[in-house]
Amino acid sequence: MGYIFWKKRLAIEKFQTMRKTEWPPVRVIVLVTLFAILGMIGTYGLIKSTGVSFSSIIGLSAKRTVNASDNGGDEYAHAGYLRWVAQCSKVAFLLLYMAWGSQKNSAGQPRKFGFIRTVALAFLAFSCSVWPIISSSRSAVVETVFAITVIYIYERNGGSVTRFIRVGSACLVFALTVLVVMGLWRNLSQRGEVAQAPFAQTFADQTLGSGNFMPAERTAFIMAHYGGKEYMYGSSYLTWLAEPIPKSIWPDRPDISDMASFVKGEIYQRQVLQAGYPPGMMGEAFINFGYVGLIVVPFFIGCLLRFVYLTFRPLLGVNKNATLLYAAILWQIGLQIIDLDFSLVMLNAVTTILPLLLAFSFMKKPSQRLVRL
Repeated sequence: MGYIFWKKRLAIEKFQTMRKTEWPPVRVIVLVTLFAILGMIGTYGLIKSTGVSFSSIIGLSAKRTVNASDNGGDEYAHAGYLRWVAQCSKVAFLLLYMAWGSQKNSAGQPRKFGFIRTVALAFLAFSCSVWPIISSSRSAVVETVFAITVIYIYERNGGSVTRFIRVGSACLVFALTVLVVMGLWRNLSQRGEVAQAPFAQTFADQTLGSGNFMPAERTAFIMAHYGGKEYMYGSSYLTWLAEPIPKSIWPDRPDISDMASFVKGEIYQRQVLQAGYPPGMMGEAFINFGYVGLIVVPFFIGCLLRFVYLTFRPLLGVNKNATLLYAAILWQIGLQIIDLDFSLVMLNAVTTILPLLLAFSFMKKPSQRLVRL
C-alpha cells in the first residue's frame, strides 16, 4: 500500500555532482586504478587478518577473524574498515563497466567491448569477488551480478525485449548457481560434509530454505518467543546514524550489529560471537512495535521504495551517474531490506553511495541537463 500511496521524488538532477556526467577517459582510468588498488589492499589485509589458508580449497570459507577472548574462549572481530576498503574493487568494476558499457558507436548502438576491455573487466570482476568467495558471502557476488544486469538493461539493451529476456534469464541462472554452489561449499567448509539429498531438495535448501530473502520462519520464531521483552519503539531504525561516531568519543554508542546479536542471543538463546541473526523486515517491525509494526512498518518501507524509484526513474538510461547509483543500491534497498535489518541496509547503501559520489565529483559537468521528461 505504501508503494502505491507515495507520489513524491527528489530532484537529484539539480545537484552539481549528479550533473557531472561527462567522463573523460583519462580520469576514469585513474579513478578505476585507484579504487582497484585500494580494493586489493583491503582484500589482502582481510586475508592476512583472518588467517585464510590456501592449502585446501575446502578450507577457504573463513568468515571471521579469531581472537582470544577474556573468558578463555574465542571471539570474532569485525574488520569493518578493511571490508569497506576491499569493496573499492567493486566500485572500480562498476565504474569501468558503466564508462565502457554506455559508449555508443556511430550508428547509435552499444559499442562492443573488444578483447582488451573484456580482459580488464574480467580482472576487476575477479578482484571484487575474491573476498566474497573466500568468506562465502553469496549475496555479495549476486549483488554485483545484479548491478551490472541493471546497467545493461538501461545502457546496452537498446530496447530489445528478446535480448532483455535472454540476458536476464542468464543472470538469474548464474545467480541461482552461485547461491547453490557457494552454499554447498560453505557447508563442506564449516561442517566437513554435505548432506546427500535430491537436487530439488538441495536447490530449495540453499535458496528459499536458507533463511534469506524472506525469513518467514525467523519472523514466526521471533513472534512466538519474544515473551515479555520490552519493545524498542523505533530505536533500531536510527542505529545507522550513530555509526560514523568513533567509540573513542561515544564508548557506549549503539552498534550496527546490536539487532542481529539481540535476536540470536536474547530470542534464540544462542551464544553470540560476531554474526547474529538479522530479523528481517517483519521481525524487526515486531521487535519495535509489536503486532502494530507488522502493518505500519511495511507501509513506510513501501513509501521508501517508491520514493527511491520515482527519484531515479526519469534519469535511468539518460544520466550515467544516476543509473550507476541506482544499479549499485537497488539490491540493498529493494531486496536486502526484506532480509536484514533496516540500519544494516542503510549503512550498506551509504557505504556504497559515498565512493561513487566521490568518483562523480572528479568528472566534468555537461552543458545540458540530462533528464528524461
